[in-house]
Amino acid sequence: MNKNYTNLPPYTPAPEDFVTAADPSDEIDLAATLEPYFETSVPCILLSVMTISLNIFVIHYYRRSRLTFVPLLYTLISGFDILTGVGVIHQAVVISLFTRDVLQERVLDYNTVFCYNIVALSYKLSIYGNVVLAVARTLVILRPLHTRIHIKTVVISAALYGVWTYMVNSYRVRHPQSVCSVRRF
Repeated sequence: MNKNYTNLPPYTPAPEDFVTAADPSDEIDLAATLEPYFETSVPCILLSVMTISLNIFVIHYYRRSRLTFVPLLYTLISGFDILTGVGVIHQAVVISLFTRDVLQERVLDYNTVFCYNIVALSYKLSIYGNVVLAVARTLVILRPLHTRIHIKTVVISAALYGVWTYMVNSYRVRHPQSVCSVRRF
């Protein structure tokens, strides 16, 4: 059954098919818009401080042992979680300062891009480290005498995943309309 699709008209999306950002000429009170974020920044800061302090204990515990595969992964995962907590605290402080008219909108834009990239990258690398740890433990359970996991390979794969994630996040920040577009079929 050979269907010929050459006679179909080209698809041109209507303007309402896309979710777009607001027109820059619209006057929006950004401080009022960000006020709910200011109210939620206190719990975010408290949870981030707790996350950072607990992960410091994890790093301190595994620092004393020889850096074999599992302690290295726990140390990396804890480091990524600390970086996530620092990014969340930084963003909460910047939004709080902006809503109180201490910072300009341009500074808020730069910090938002920076914090988005840092938090997204460290969060995804933390998840990647946990997945690698789960897969490695599964392999060791299945083949206990024949499985040897190379630390160098894991670190290189995590670095490549980090670079790929950073490129995707940078594209999402610079082109939000291409990521958020909605197409009706």
